[in-house]
Amino acid sequence: MIGGKGDSPLGEMVTHANVSPKSRNGSPRNVSLDEAFAGIEQFARRCMKAYRTPGAALCITDRAKTLNLSTYGYSNLDAESPITAGTLFPIASISKSFTCIVLLQLQEERKIDLGDEMKKHLPWFEVKSRHGPIEIRHLMSHTGGIMSGMLGTCSSANKSEVLLLRDTEALAPPGTYFHYSDVGFIALTLLVEEVTGKDIGSVMRERILAPLGMNGTEPSITSSIRSKLAVAYTHLYSDRPHTTGVPLVPATWMEASSGAGSIASSAADMAKYLRMLLNRGRSPRGRIISEKSFSLMTAPHATIDWVSPWGAKSYGYGINVGNWDGHLCIGHGGGAVTWGYISGILTDLDEGVGVAVLTNGPCNTWDITPHAIGTLRAARNGQRLPHAPDVTDFAKVANAPDYVGIYRSGKKQFEIATRGRGLVLKLVNEVAPMERREPDAFLVNHPYFRLFLLRFGRSGEKIVEACHGSDWYVNDRYAGPREFPCPGEWSSLVGHYCSYNPFLPNMRIALRKGTLYLAEYIDESETPLSPLPDGSFRLGEDTNSPERIVLKDLVNGQPMSMNVGGCDYYRSVFP
Repeated sequence: MIGGKGDSPLGEMVTHANVSPKSRNGSPRNVSLDEAFAGIEQFARRCMKAYRTPGAALCITDRAKTLNLSTYGYSNLDAESPITAGTLFPIASISKSFTCIVLLQLQEERKIDLGDEMKKHLPWFEVKSRHGPIEIRHLMSHTGGIMSGMLGTCSSANKSEVLLLRDTEALAPPGTYFHYSDVGFIALTLLVEEVTGKDIGSVMRERILAPLGMNGTEPSITSSIRSKLAVAYTHLYSDRPHTTGVPLVPATWMEASSGAGSIASSAADMAKYLRMLLNRGRSPRGRIISEKSFSLMTAPHATIDWVSPWGAKSYGYGINVGNWDGHLCIGHGGGAVTWGYISGILTDLDEGVGVAVLTNGPCNTWDITPHAIGTLRAARNGQRLPHAPDVTDFAKVANAPDYVGIYRSGKKQFEIATRGRGLVLKLVNEVAPMERREPDAFLVNHPYFRLFLLRFGRSGEKIVEACHGSDWYVNDRYAGPREFPCPGEWSSLVGHYCSYNPFLPNMRIALRKGTLYLAEYIDESETPLSPLPDGSFRLGEDTNSPERIVLKDLVNGQPMSMNVGGCDYYRSVFP
């Protein structure tokens, strides 16, 4: 079942182009790519089933034409409206590459230089720093050293989020420290509008969408185009880890117009964008950017801080860059409105093929795009098609015996036992299944454990402890300290904080082993908070991080609100 609606019409529309792949020696052989396309489509369906994705569209192109366009599932579960080639999906942060192309165009026209200080074009732009000034190119590569921003508003007409940077500090010299920043791209949006005298939507349409013939694509998400979009679906609960089997619900609606991520496109139109990238800035109607600008866009300007399944270790301008088996590849992902829309693009510039996946619900597009590119490479070069990677089976735990045992915290205790290929938690007379979310972290399907993942800790190779929110448990193998001193007032900071921010409406603070943690539920992460001399906290332990949390509005020593990245959250009466 997908989205609780029954079986989706997966493969509702599939179109294949006739192509002749190369043999190992480069000569044509009379074999179509249908087998490769079928394998890619089958894997996409498996991913959708695993994540219960309501609908998706997938396009594959080479430098000349669309080779395959497939659509799956529903754009609206209630109406059972199928996804079509023209269905629009917000592509979120993939829009950043469009913004960087516009900035490169403006540099070619000598209206800006990427080495210009931001203040040259936005005199009011200000960030505290003991280092050199922030330049345009630094924000394009996320190396300005500024905070991520909470995207409380995506309106380019609202300068408030960028103005908040005046009260923040960039601790690393510009150009030296990669820290992904949406607010940096909002600032770039305002710069583009200042230089061109036009709103970002008009600029995108005139400079990229119209020249590429992306006539169905919308550069801004407004209420007037809502009926054209696939309905976004997200998990029922936004204040806890995502439980398998809980129904999906329509995500929050919002309008947005920003170069950080406000383009809505279709699979058919994204194929045109991919072809421009594969042709290094050229299109059938002429160049979008010069060869020099394209090389600059795809150069490694920063080392990224995450692991890519296709070898991306660097960030260019608005795009991830990597060397995959000797091939230069570029790509990006996007997620919007509490992950109601997930998208991904990946192009192999040397092989000359690209893929885009657009969805309207939970999905891991980074599983699909690398498999698609690897399959296309093999088929085009007369090689055996690669095996599809394992699709997430949340209930299967390969190293299940590692976790078996009894865990105690004072008078509280639970037992972990194996069952089949997985694990269960035994609590008094109840047994709850466990779902793996990441290494050594599990969701326990029981009301008591609903608000946090159960995270296990190791001493060497052995599991010795378990943490859930502010609770800390140990088993008989634990031999470490039992006392963890911390300021007494920290216990008053623990609680549930919420806001009307559609991207991240709920957070919780927990205190365990003498450390405060911030839990958020988009990626189900828990990050330690490091106290600072001014009473605020740094998010994480990296001393270069600009992210700050301020707890305020004390009543009887308990904060009634907290500010995270410029967005206010308020203490909830609910646990």
